[in-house]
Amino acid sequence: MTRPPLDAVVFGTAFGHLADLFDIYKTVFVCGGEIPSYKRKNLIYRTDVRSTLSLSNTSIVFVDLDRVKVLDEIGQLLTNAKPDIIVQGKEVIPRGYTENLYRIGYRAVEQSKNFHVWKKVQ
Repeated sequence: MTRPPLDAVVFGTAFGHLADLFDIYKTVFVCGGEIPSYKRKNLIYRTDVRSTLSLSNTSIVFVDLDRVKVLDEIGQLLTNAKPDIIVQGKEVIPRGYTENLYRIGYRAVEQSKNFHVWKKVQ
């Protein structure tokens, strides 16, 4: 990450590491899916993707592989806050899921064992 951790938006479970995020980020917004069983002051559950679009302090977005379709819906969040995006899986997701990312200037910049990273480059 290129800036200090502020807020994180999670679509899914952060690949099973949701609990690890509470001590790193000021606020963790979990959107859709199962309601987390954690009770933390910095955890906010959102049922609707649209409720995350105006979050301006988002420094990172986590997207589980089964939720990659959400990338087409969060363009406003990505253009306003310009967060880094961490997507589950080593292999970069197919172009059909990433057209919106490319259009707004994001590129896959790093691959790890369990995830890959997208950053705003333009």
